[in-house]
Amino acid sequence: MNIKISIIVPVYNVEKYVDRCLDSLINQSYKNIEIIIVNDGSTDNSMKVVEKKYKNNDKIRIYDKKNGGLSSARNYGLGKATGDYYLFVDSDDWLELNCIEELVNIIKKGNADIIEFGYKLVSDNSVLSTAKFENCEIESKENILEEFFFGTQIIDIVCNKIYNKNLFIDLRFVEGKIHEDYMITPELLFKCNKIVIIDKVFYNYYQRSDSITQKPFSEKNFDRIFAGKHVADFCNKNIPDYYEIALIRIGFICIYLYKHLMDSSKIISKCDYKKYKEKIIYEYNNIYKMVYRSQSLNKLPFYKRIMFVMFKYNMKLTVGIYRLLRS
Repeated sequence: MNIKISIIVPVYNVEKYVDRCLDSLINQSYKNIEIIIVNDGSTDNSMKVVEKKYKNNDKIRIYDKKNGGLSSARNYGLGKATGDYYLFVDSDDWLELNCIEELVNIIKKGNADIIEFGYKLVSDNSVLSTAKFENCEIESKENILEEFFFGTQIIDIVCNKIYNKNLFIDLRFVEGKIHEDYMITPELLFKCNKIVIIDKVFYNYYQRSDSITQKPFSEKNFDRIFAGKHVADFCNKNIPDYYEIALIRIGFICIYLYKHLMDSSKIISKCDYKKYKEKIIYEYNNIYKMVYRSQSLNKLPFYKRIMFVMFKYNMKLTVGIYRLLRS
C-alpha cells in the first residue's frame, strides 16, 4: 500500500523561516509526499526564497493567491491536494525528519482516520514547553467526542495530526476568523471512527514575537468567543449531548480573555480596558445562567468547576489560580 501524503503549507511573510520549514519536509525519510505551498499574498521575499531553492523540486507545487488569511490558504491547499492523508504545517514551523514515515507505518497497521502526536513550543534559543500524549487508540464517534470534550488526550490543534482525506469531504476551515482550529476540530471528530494517539513528539511550533498570542488585547481577541459559539451551534444541531459542555468552554474562554486583558492593562487605554472587560463579563454571565446547574459542569475536574463558578464572584482571584495551574 503506497500511501501518498499531502502536506499543506500556507506562506505569508515568513522569509526568515520558510527555508527551515521546507527543508524539514523535503528531507522526510518517507518519500511519497507532495508539498503544496500556498502563497497567501506575501509582501516580503518569502516566495523568492522558495522559488530560488525549491521551484524545480518535483515534490513541491506552488500556488499564488490573494491574501485571505490562514484558513483561506489552507482551504485553497485542500482543493489542490491529491494525497490519501493530509498534514498541515505552518511555514515558520518544522517537522522531525522521521515524522511521516512513522505515521504511515501506523496507518498501514490500522487505517486510523486521525493520528495525533506531540509537539514542542520553541523559541530562537530554547524549547519553551513540550506537549506529549499517551499511546492509545480510541474507536467510535461517541468515545472520541467524549475524550475531546471531557478528557485531555485530544486537543484542538490541527498541525499535530494527520488526517484521512475523506474527513475533509464537504468540510473546510472557517475563513476570516482566528482560532479556526477549534472551530473545525469537533466537526472532524464527528466524522471520525478511529483516532490513534502516540507519545512521539514530531512537530516544532515556533513561537514568534509577533504572533497573535504575543500581541496586546484587541477586539480581534473576541474571535475566541465567536469560535466557542460556532462549536456550540454545531453541537446543538448535530451532537446535542455535548451542547452544554461547548457552552461551558465559552465560559473558560472568558477566563482566558480576562487574563490576557489584565496582562495588557498597561499598554491599552483605560477606555478600551473598561469596554473589553464589560464585554467579557456580559458573555460570561450569559453562559453562566445557562449552565451553572448542568450535569456537564459536574463531570469536569473539581478545580475546573471551582474556577468556572469563582469567576462570577472574583475574577482576579480566578485568573491568579489559572496562572498557577498553567505555570
